[in-house]
Amino acid sequence: MIIYEKNTGGLIKSGGRSISSYASGLIRVDQLYVGKTGEEDSHRQLMAYGEPMPDQGNTPAIDGLYIFPDVQESYDGTGFTNYQCSAYGRTTEEYREISRAQSTITEYRAGFYDLFIVISEITGTIVKKKGEFIKPEDFFWTDEFLTPKDVRWTQFPQYEMKSISEININNKAIPSRTYQVKFNPPNLALSETTIRLRDPTVKITAQRNFGKWVEYEFEANRSTEANTTI
Repeated sequence: MIIYEKNTGGLIKSGGRSISSYASGLIRVDQLYVGKTGEEDSHRQLMAYGEPMPDQGNTPAIDGLYIFPDVQESYDGTGFTNYQCSAYGRTTEEYREISRAQSTITEYRAGFYDLFIVISEITGTIVKKKGEFIKPEDFFWTDEFLTPKDVRWTQFPQYEMKSISEININNKAIPSRTYQVKFNPPNLALSETTIRLRDPTVKITAQRNFGKWVEYEFEANRSTEANTTI
């Protein structure tokens, strides 16, 4: 049993604090507070929508916990008012990868054979402050993700990719990378070629509001410089 004295001032934390984590790095903290009945106006100002959570304590949030949604009040006839408070924060500013899949790009070459290029695509999530833009520098693409998984001549599938290496990058608005591909068995016409792939572009597929924070889901897709995909 918890006993509160009538002369107790301010807000009192009551019971345990629970923390829920999301795949995106978003966290939710739930806490019950108790205050003297008759002091609701001042307590409501402290715990208004969007305000910092009182006495945030030692939580994993890197830049604060902010109240969302509105605090719920209840009275138990003891002279005290209960305030059930929820607040959200984030544990990282970086994106989180949810899943990775493979897709195929066809590179068309006029007067020559076409190429099937197998690449990775990412589905992920990121948390931003409300009103804050998602910027290209929020995403760091690893070489392991960027490097194509397989390259084949469409008309000659028996020629397997032997090796692939990045030879340069063109820093345009959407950077493109040039790769040298070698095939096996060797053939004068088909043993080696180069391909150019754009860095991934991010498409927002869903978003959810948590007061001060917005959780975005996205897809990161690539294309050839000619932007011809299937």
